[in-house]
Amino acid sequence: DRRVLELGLQCRLLLGVEGGIAITDMLEVPFVRQSEPDNCVQACMKMALQWCLPVRDYSFQRLDELSGRNPGSWTWPSQAAVALAAEGLDVRLFSDAPLEGILDG
Repeated sequence: DRRVLELGLQCRLLLGVEGGIAITDMLEVPFVRQSEPDNCVQACMKMALQWCLPVRDYSFQRLDELSGRNPGSWTWPSQAAVALAAEGLDVRLFSDAPLEGILDG
């Protein structure tokens, strides 16, 4: 899809790595298994928070609250980005989703 290619180029330009980057070091981010089938975003949030803020402990219930998760519904990556930023992380969200309508309320 051309939009995905354009988004990738925009991200690389923004980061100053138009020609791509070589990843020479791997981060040792702790693995967290989903506690239920529909909470993959919360599991990803938990991994990021454990790596960035290892002295804090976040339950899945707390992550549900932070991200505004509704039981039986998926959580948008934008919800996770806002929640992680609220916890003090420097967050960047790259997406080709139509976020204008979401952000405008």
